Amino acid sequence: SNKGLSVAIVDPTKGLFEVLISDDITNPDTRISPIPDYSSSFLYEKLKHYWDIISEDIPVFIKKTLEKVDTSTDDEEIFEIADSLESVLKKELIFDVFMALRGGKVDEAKNRILTYQEQLRLIEELTVEEVQEVSSNDNYLNLDELDSDDMKILLSNKNWMEWMLFMHPSQKQVVERDFSGSARLLGVSGSGKTCILVRRAVRLAKKYPGDKILILTLNESLSSLINDLVDKLLDCNEESQLKENIEVQSFWQLCKSLLIKIRNRPIDVRILGPKTDKHDDTIEEIWEEYYRCDNNNDDAKVLFPIHQNLLARNVYPQEYLKQEFDWIRSCISNMDLENYLSIQRENRAIQFIENDRINVIQGMIGWQNKMDAVGAIDYLGLANELYNYINEINPTYRSILVDEVQDFGTLELEIIRKLTQKAENDLFLCGDIAQQVYFKHHQIRTAGIIIPPDSYLKILKNYRNSREILSAAYQVFCKNTDPTKFKSDDFEILNPEFANFSSPKPF
Repeated sequence: SNKGLSVAIVDPTKGLFEVLISDDITNPDTRISPIPDYSSSFLYEKLKHYWDIISEDIPVFIKKTLEKVDTSTDDEEIFEIADSLESVLKKELIFDVFMALRGGKVDEAKNRILTYQEQLRLIEELTVEEVQEVSSNDNYLNLDELDSDDMKILLSNKNWMEWMLFMHPSQKQVVERDFSGSARLLGVSGSGKTCILVRRAVRLAKKYPGDKILILTLNESLSSLINDLVDKLLDCNEESQLKENIEVQSFWQLCKSLLIKIRNRPIDVRILGPKTDKHDDTIEEIWEEYYRCDNNNDDAKVLFPIHQNLLARNVYPQEYLKQEFDWIRSCISNMDLENYLSIQRENRAIQFIENDRINVIQGMIGWQNKMDAVGAIDYLGLANELYNYINEINPTYRSILVDEVQDFGTLELEIIRKLTQKAENDLFLCGDIAQQVYFKHHQIRTAGIIIPPDSYLKILKNYRNSREILSAAYQVFCKNTDPTKFKSDDFEILNPEFANFSSPKPF
């Protein structure tokens, strides 16, 4: 399966890189032959500027032929094209590069070019001392750099959950780093942010024995997964006693528990559920009933002029106004709704004049009254209910780690800020603005969270998806999104780095 595989270095500190080199391309038994990955593009397109480098001195008719090679081209056809070149070294280079590309091994193909240019040195050319200095990277691990816990996971893993907890060296640096205060980690999808979060929480529990560490998410199913990962990691490390110091909660769970604690008296159970207590209606069903003025409730009629205006702009009013309500409630408490009349509506594309804003406030109050009347509340309503007691919220946790922070609104972040004292490693916020699900006002600084410039971190490599899937997703995102909607001092759109495997292009 790994015929012709070698490894090479640029310098020892950057680790080992894979190269595929045939022993003899004229002999089918000694040349590389990776299984085709059946991706649909022409192979040379995967090389980008590398193709210009290696095709510069190739005759035009051969170059044109190579540019038509794809994954359906067989070994002999590729060999015949390469064999038509005069230089033996160039023949071997072209054959190896296109065979590697056909198998989806783009990094190996590029490394073969760098080896040809003598920018990479094969491991058999190194001295013993140089080999001993080679560090770990995303491709190869120096086992001397692994601690006993990581080694145990590596050698005994039996399921996907343990692999989720295995760290690349770049991830480990983030886990083990201490910050003078709050820190923020931007990471593309599939880059291992959740693994880092879990590992870091366990490390902080060891660093601050007896203190409470909180892992917080917005999504309850993600909270459940993280809780399982914490249990699995502590079980692997035989440190189950640390679980007493680590709490994993969804923001919904946190708000409920804090409200019950702060009120210190019986609480109407209806405000703690996202469905009606009698008919089990969801928030979405209640919203549609309210917006369409069903069941003799005409409070939403005040929104009709805006409804007409949005329709004229080819905007779906029912969804846009629900998003507007969520945006307001993510940054303005019920006690300060008049601030909406003058606030800058960042990331909201359609302008509202003052009279529109007055009608929006009235419609939103009617919507909140509707939820209260039928006995249900959404999570922003729950957060606003808790925000009424913001001055009574005291620091409870030594450190708080937040996953998918891009989906937390400013008021929610302000509540989180109150739950821990400003200190070393107090807040660790993970997220990716391109994965934002909710329409909210999101400003970390406005919430009172100050992050020094050297505490802004990025991880860019997506380990989960093939380059075709990731490229398609990124193109869909970029071509159908207004970049101004993601204007934020706290985030930037990250251009993900591809994992080194290919697949057919997604339908």
